[in-house]
Parts: sequence; structure tokens; C-alpha cells
Amino acid sequence: MKFEHKKCYGISYSGILTGYEKSIAVQGTVNSQNEIVLIEKALFHDGFDENLDTASACEKILAQERGFIKKSIEDRIPIVIDEPLDISQAKHDALGLRPIDRFLIGSPPLASYLGVLTARAHSAVGQEEPIFENYLYETYPDGILRLRFILEQAIQNGKSIQDWQSYLENFPRISPENTRCWSGKIISSQNKWVPDDSKIDNTTSKGQRTLRESKWLAGLLDELRMVPCKDGIHLNSNYLDAMICTITGLVYSTSLDGSDLALPEGYRIPREWPKQIIVMS
Repeated sequence: MKFEHKKCYGISYSGILTGYEKSIAVQGTVNSQNEIVLIEKALFHDGFDENLDTASACEKILAQERGFIKKSIEDRIPIVIDEPLDISQAKHDALGLRPIDRFLIGSPPLASYLGVLTARAHSAVGQEEPIFENYLYETYPDGILRLRFILEQAIQNGKSIQDWQSYLENFPRISPENTRCWSGKIISSQNKWVPDDSKIDNTTSKGQRTLRESKWLAGLLDELRMVPCKDGIHLNSNYLDAMICTITGLVYSTSLDGSDLALPEGYRIPREWPKQIIVMS
């Protein structure tokens, strides 16, 4: 398997509902056996500082994120985030969608909810126009999980299978229900992923939904060949987004083979999916 880099950081903003909640960073490295090893990177901040006014507290958090991103780029360690960076294509679309957003069934970069995260990501980058040649990239984790299904649908609609052959051979087949795991909470136990019962109250309808989605999340990590190295590792879908970003940065492609789709500047898609991924923490 060819690796574009031996080390990468993935950052997920997808779990942030307001300007002062935590973003998640995961470090990925390639070991001597050419296996990908994932470990949580120390978070940029501890959360909202209640001793400051809202604007000052948010700026303090963003300053820490900017410092992390700036140092990583200076060290030539790529960073892949799960929010839009290059939105120039969206300005020419009636619905504010870029071609890749349409293809991967994504949301408009400036839509009400996603727009907040886009602004947060751009603020963390610290400049209006990200310098993509300096190892700062974007991807869409949910779209990656749907990629094989989307390609198979394209084949059914008359697209030549040869155009997509490399993706169909190298991407795992994901069960559709397993991607509906937004509130899932799981833990590693005996070398596998199971629902984290200590954080789920299944006596309520909300808890029952969380339990169901936790089972889906555990199944999804199995399908993605993500293997825990020890017991007691806690994960949720936001961590999964950061993990997918990290993997993308290690094995990325700058184009979608078999398609004339123009990707936004700095957009990356996994070229293939690793045979095994070791999750350390």
C-alpha cells in the first residue's frame, strides 16, 4: 500500500454546535509493518472559559487551534479537516453546493448549521485563503462512507465498471444502517467494539435510540477494519470523523478516478482503504 505521508492529523469540527465547544484531533502514523496506528491527539483546549465574555472565550479557543495548525504545517505534518475550506465553487450554484457536495450528497458549505462550522474552521486556519500546498486539506467523512454505494449506483445507471474498479476493489462495503450512528457511544472490550452501557440509559426512548446507534457504530468500525489494541477505548461518531480524516491524509487522491468532477482546491479522497487500522486510544 502506498502512503502519501507517514504522519497526519485529522480534525473533526462536526460535533461542534456552538463556537466554544471542543474540536477533536486524531494523530495517524504508519508503523514499521506498514499498518496505520491512530491515537487521540491532546485537544486544543479544555472548553469554554466562564470567566471571560463569550467573544473573548471563543477567541482564546481559536487562538489555540490556530497555534496547533500553524505548528503542524511548519513541521510539514498534513492536517485534514471535515469542514469546507475552498468554497469558491459554491458561489456559482443556485443552492450553494459545490460539484463534490452534490456527488457525495453533502450539505451546502454555507447552510445555516454547516455555515457556522465552516466559519469556525476558516477562523482556526487564520487566513481567508488557506494555503493548501502547505499540507492543509479537506474531506467529507460521511461521503467517504457512502462512496462505494454511490459508485455502485452510478454503475447501475450505465457508468462503466472499469472506471470505478480500483475503488470497488479497495473500499469496504458499508451497511447503510451502520452510517446512522450519530449518537452512538462505544467502548473496546476483548479486541472488539461494543456499546458503552455505562453511558446509555436504555430505560428511555432516547437511551434506546442511543443503544441502537451504538450497535451500528460498533458494526461500522468492524466494517472499516478498525481494531482496538486494548480494552477501555471510548469512541463516538465525532471521533470516527476525525479518524477518517486522518486516514484520508495518509492515503489520499486528488481526483476521483473515472470522473471529470472538479474537486475544490485542497479536497482529498482516500485512494484506497487500509487492510487494518490499529486504534490506540
